[in-house]
Amino acid sequence: MKIIISNLDLKFLFWERELMKEIFKVDKILGNCDATTADQAWAIFTTLCNPLREGKKIILDFSKIKKITSKFLSMLLIDLYDYFGEFYIDKHIQFRAIQNNRYSKLNLCKKNIAAYNGDIENYLNVVNKILT
Repeated sequence: MKIIISNLDLKFLFWERELMKEIFKVDKILGNCDATTADQAWAIFTTLCNPLREGKKIILDFSKIKKITSKFLSMLLIDLYDYFGEFYIDKHIQFRAIQNNRYSKLNLCKKNIAAYNGDIENYLNVVNKILT
């Protein structure tokens, strides 16, 4: 027995999955189009904490952000991974509208944090020395 799914069915399933996620627009949270500081990373982290504690899936929308620094991404990921764990965050947060060069910056930050095997303090010291 074959199951046939039309393109319309697939679009509906995708749309339905998207509705189950809460969308957070980074520019609205920060009040500007730059994501560059540790304080801004903390603002995003504190905004996401309650929905993540409730087990919600989140879309973090960077579509209006014009500048993203490695320091911002590192600090945000460190806070999220430290509090919730890498596996939980990777399953619950989708980063949206990060352009290719910025997306590779995000992946690089993720790899660097993972390379420190949970030694967040050591990684934080390295980040602060390099990026400040």
